Amino acid sequence: MEEYYSWGGRSNPDFYYKVNVPTLVPGMLDWCKNYQSGNPGRFYCHWVGRNNTDEYVEFQFETEAPSLMFALKFGVR
Repeated sequence: MEEYYSWGGRSNPDFYYKVNVPTLVPGMLDWCKNYQSGNPGRFYCHWVGRNNTDEYVEFQFETEAPSLMFALKFGVR
């Protein structure tokens, strides 16, 4: 799957399918980059931090299938 890149447009997309994880675990980004099934679309990884106790990582997916597989593999917050 391809990582989102703006090419000079909007730098942070708002894809419909989102999975929040409490922390970035080794292998998450590699899993996204290596996911190939049908038309996987693109993904975007966004760090969200409101304060030291409420931080998480939001993975956004352009299509539904990889978001479901990612949530099953790494868990949902």
